[in-house]
Amino acid sequence: MCLDDATVHLRIRTAILAIIDDVKREDGRSDDRNNDRSGSDKREANDERRARSRERQDGYSRDGRSGGSHNEKEEGQDSAAARKKAEDPYWYPGKGKFSHPTKMPSQNPFDPKPRNPKRTQSCRTESPGHRHECIERKHDRREQELEALANGTLRPPPGAGPNWANNREATLAKYAKATNRRHKKHEKNMRKLAEQAAGQAAEP
Repeated sequence: MCLDDATVHLRIRTAILAIIDDVKREDGRSDDRNNDRSGSDKREANDERRARSRERQDGYSRDGRSGGSHNEKEEGQDSAAARKKAEDPYWYPGKGKFSHPTKMPSQNPFDPKPRNPKRTQSCRTESPGHRHECIERKHDRREQELEALANGTLRPPPGAGPNWANNREATLAKYAKATNRRHKKHEKNMRKLAEQAAGQAAEP
């Protein structure tokens, strides 16, 4: 029996497609088996992990270490914190656990040994009048420096550049401008306080 070329090609193609389908089917079955095996392995590993953790907890409870060690640790931390507070001369209320000793968020006004006494002298004064006097003295020193700079008697600091005198003169002028503005504000506040005091004294 003689077959034409088209029929032969059709039969060959059908056989090849059948073989491909069989291979795909076998691959799908093997993947399913592998997935089942991996799922069972994961379940076994989880069961083993749970069993080990349960044994560990049972051992802790038998030794009497469950809960007690945590409480002892907390007590030790509290005692250490109290000892540190007693030994620290710079302790102040609200000091944080990890606060840096030289980067304090705010200075304790009742500290007998302040970390920054200059700041305590300049910022925590008795009255705004004392603060103003301090600023006025600083202004007088700057005026003397400006006069010395104009006379040529002021020596430049080490490493000063060629334009140091002009820069210093501009800086002192800027400071003087701010000081004069602050002085006017202070005089205005003092006049206001004097008027208030006179009004209170005039009242019966």
